[in-house]
Amino acid sequence: MGALTEILVENTAETPLWLITPALVALGHEQRWQAWVAPTGIPYAPALANAGINLSKMLLIHPPACNDLLWTIEQSLGSNICSAVLSWPPRLCGTASRRLQLAAKRGRSWGLCFCSYNHAQYQTMAALRLLFRPNRRGAEVTILKCRGGQSMKNLQLLREVSPPGYSR
Repeated sequence: MGALTEILVENTAETPLWLITPALVALGHEQRWQAWVAPTGIPYAPALANAGINLSKMLLIHPPACNDLLWTIEQSLGSNICSAVLSWPPRLCGTASRRLQLAAKRGRSWGLCFCSYNHAQYQTMAALRLLFRPNRRGAEVTILKCRGGQSMKNLQLLREVSPPGYSR
């Protein structure tokens, strides 16, 4: 992969895991880990396993301090031992996103940052940036940035099955 993706959501506690589950399942066949750094809730293991996510290759990392969060994400991305690194940073500025993008490229990892809508105003070095708005049938997604592609608005994604969830 070697790229950073930002998914902007209204509430980071309600992460749209159903959007990325097929990719996580596919990456779960690799011998590398999938790191979840500072998730906003407790991942619900039975739902994740039911969706096909390989729990034996899943790491939950809770950095002791906010200052350690970006360092932890960067090290996980650049280590080449993680196929995917999911993270929930409270803020992701241009410099930090550049460091994470470079680390993802170096480690051949897929970096996913779930940030709040207000991050749309900040510049980013992410290869892909999506604005996610849930609706009754699934979601409306706007592609804010796509390296090598173009922006697109109001893509309608239909959700057919229940997503893996978080306990509250």
